[in-house]
Amino acid sequence: MKKQCFKTVLDIFKKCWAGQAPLWQAFWLVAGLFLTIIQLFIILILELVLWCAGHPDHNFFVLAQYAGYAMLPYTIFAFICIWRCGKNSEQIWNISTKVFIIYYSITYTLNLISPSYIQNTLKVALSFLSKVS
Repeated sequence: MKKQCFKTVLDIFKKCWAGQAPLWQAFWLVAGLFLTIIQLFIILILELVLWCAGHPDHNFFVLAQYAGYAMLPYTIFAFICIWRCGKNSEQIWNISTKVFIIYYSITYTLNLISPSYIQNTLKVALSFLSKVS
């Protein structure tokens, strides 16, 4: 059963990457469901690392920003899948998803390089290093 489920998920990824899957699968499964699961998993790992390091006073939103860095490769993969599968839907959905990807890519990039994000990253890193040493 586990092998079949894994094979099915892998088939969805392959079809989405090739642009052969329906747009809803690329958008809701690859970019929606799996992206959320990966983000929660990364945040959980970061929570455990900070807890083990004796750093319980962290901010969840800062962790979500760190997860943004870690998720960048998968996010690019998901956006490429959506872009390629857009042709398998009605034109309005194809255009809408392309506008969404362009908008989200710009805001995602700005969030990753914004001064407040970099400032928060440096604060947490320096605080962590001071507690470790």
